[in-house]
Amino acid sequence: MNFFSKKSRNYIFLLIVILALIGTTGALAASGWGNVGSAGFSAGAVSYTWIDFNNSNVPFVAFSDGATSSYATAMKYTGNTTTDTDATANDGWEYVGLPGFSEAAASYVNIAIDNSGTPIVGFRNGWVSVMQYTGNTTTDTDATANDGWEYIGGRRASAYPAASSSLALDSSGTPYIAYKDASGAGNNRATAMKYTGNTTTDTDATANDGWEFIGGQAFSDGNTSFPSIAVDNSSTPYVAYRDDRSGVFRVTVMKYTGNTTTDTDGQANDGWEYVGGPQINPTTVYSISLVIDGSDKPIVAFSDSSGTTVMHYTGNTTTDSDATANDGWEYLGGVSGSGRAGGESVSLALDSSDTPYLAYQGGVSVMKYTGNITTDTDIKANDGWEFVGSEQFSGGAQQFTNLALNSSGTPFVAFRDTTQSFYASVMTPDSTPPTASSSVPSNGSNVTTGPTQLTVTFSEDVKDDSSTGAANTVANYLLVEAGVNGSFDTLTCLAGTVADDTEIPISGAAYTSAGFTTTLTLGSALPDGSYRLYVCGTTSIEDYADNELNSGLSDAQISFTVSPVAAASASALPATGFRHGSVTSLSEQPTAKAYTDTAMTL
Repeated sequence: MNFFSKKSRNYIFLLIVILALIGTTGALAASGWGNVGSAGFSAGAVSYTWIDFNNSNVPFVAFSDGATSSYATAMKYTGNTTTDTDATANDGWEYVGLPGFSEAAASYVNIAIDNSGTPIVGFRNGWVSVMQYTGNTTTDTDATANDGWEYIGGRRASAYPAASSSLALDSSGTPYIAYKDASGAGNNRATAMKYTGNTTTDTDATANDGWEFIGGQAFSDGNTSFPSIAVDNSSTPYVAYRDDRSGVFRVTVMKYTGNTTTDTDGQANDGWEYVGGPQINPTTVYSISLVIDGSDKPIVAFSDSSGTTVMHYTGNTTTDSDATANDGWEYLGGVSGSGRAGGESVSLALDSSDTPYLAYQGGVSVMKYTGNITTDTDIKANDGWEFVGSEQFSGGAQQFTNLALNSSGTPFVAFRDTTQSFYASVMTPDSTPPTASSSVPSNGSNVTTGPTQLTVTFSEDVKDDSSTGAANTVANYLLVEAGVNGSFDTLTCLAGTVADDTEIPISGAAYTSAGFTTTLTLGSALPDGSYRLYVCGTTSIEDYADNELNSGLSDAQISFTVSPVAAASASALPATGFRHGSVTSLSEQPTAKAYTDTAMTL
């Protein structure tokens, strides 16, 4: 569809040149982030949001779902806005199986997608449970019949009650869990398990379920909180946790080597060892996220009194840069508190080149570590960290922030959106400007009855907050009727109506995000005439990433006519070339065109 006349294209080119000269392109978004589907796409308020991708870069989220009494729900984004199965129509999100598939309220919900594309969800519901979606609605093993979800190894993967939990998969898709063991024997220490599928020789207290303790129950030296488990390329599990012994609440990282005689922690012969020593940071922490890089080195992020800090283990015990000397851990960037305090929602991820990305809550912020200490854009100069887009791009005091990267290294963040009644939202960097994709009347059409409403459909969700950049702001539309010269002299919204065009008042603009459509209300039906609607990009309508319509360079132009008789095409004219029922005036014809007298009489 061509929304631009030849005359307006010439002026658009001139406008582009002028904008280039003054250095204002409007193409770069202020926040740089947009919603995936609709903001607040879940059916109710959520908590414990988590996100991961399959090999086709389809994002999956799982959360504790307030719409199902806090049972676990999983969803995926397909982008199909007409056939999605969830309660928020036309947003491109679909349920994976049925909502609320767990048998009880779920907390500490994690989702991971294995190499075959199977979603695996771990959560705490008193004990730790792990389930997978097979899609088989007749043979699934859980209590919610026909939902396609099955337990991995039985209803209770953990042998004992758990206070918090974490899930990870190794490269072959084997699930591992770590949790704060709330049993009498566990005494709130860390326990880790993996699923082997061996139902006769497993070592935990729940016989024949295929789950085994990794190194024995309760391997940590003291009470723990916020366990985070990750697995390296050799399937060696690492667990980071808040080490609560002696009431100091600092970070400890351990790994399982299986060596029962030389391990370095206080629990002799369990095969677990400290990575660099216990309690690697100097202050109380509130949230922990652990990843393992391609060289099998752990990187840990946490929120403490100095903000959000990232540390990596180099093993160099004499030159490390952190406050705990000679432990082999160093601040990534040379300082603590590279990000602001993240409360209980700090999340760390690595791209394929091992570049760390960090997300934390508040108004959600995402940072990446470039190592450039002179040009970084974040709150601490010269630390090598930079914001991805704007700081606090989501607005609001968001919660349960979780970060994942797709195979291209693009970050996506899932969170409980306090600006959307605590429903789930997912955001990702967005630099694609919206466009006007269709309209009623359509461009170039004729309508036989004067409309009282016009509609414009956009290529994506755009603002509808009545701001200057909103699609429901009347000033972002300009409707004119061509004057006596029969052509449109108005060029842009920015320049305004030009004589002899006549501006037609628009009395209202109502936007619906379900179809990305604005309905414009007119004061009365349009009389016969030629009209052009300008959908303002030059002034300008914006999406939620602050990208301007048509990059702010031009307006969308929709031209149409109102006439009770539509203009006939050449094929509809009689053989004489003259229209029936009307008088056609001809100029004086040359002698050669005169009829020859045949003396015919009728």
